[in-house]
Amino acid sequence: MKKIIVLFLCMYTLTFSIVDFPNLRWNDKVFDIMFSYPGVHEEKSFQEGVEVYVLDNPKDSVASYNFHLIDGSLYKIEIIFDNEKIDTTSKIRDIYDTLVSKMGEPLYAEPIKRDLVTTKLTGNSQVFRPDRETMVFFKGVDTLDEDGNMIDSKLIIEYRNIANLNIP
Repeated sequence: MKKIIVLFLCMYTLTFSIVDFPNLRWNDKVFDIMFSYPGVHEEKSFQEGVEVYVLDNPKDSVASYNFHLIDGSLYKIEIIFDNEKIDTTSKIRDIYDTLVSKMGEPLYAEPIKRDLVTTKLTGNSQVFRPDRETMVFFKGVDTLDEDGNMIDSKLIIEYRNIANLNIP
């Protein structure tokens, strides 16, 4: 009987967990996040109805994990890399190669071009689909001022619940 219970729990974790976040599943609540990632704290969200919880410095070279919830349910996770530790093309390539080895070749790439009031976002995004419930976006985003000078540069891996892709 114990073997059946252990087998069920293993299958449940492997089948329904989010790739790279084995303790979480889409639509988990904030308690599940706090239990799985002690030290997570709430951050101010600029989107109505969206809660954001952050875990600072979870791993070497990672600045933060950002967990986004809508109506109290997890729908997006962002890994924000530390620019000071991911400072060469070879380190970015290593991260990309790791994604490809886990998730297969990207489905497609799309440019990022967005003009804001006084800044411009530019970059690209590689899109992966590791399972039937998840889309993963590997993004390099540069922020430029009105004169075209770089203000900021970010490397982000964004995990999205396919059922909620239309939520920002």
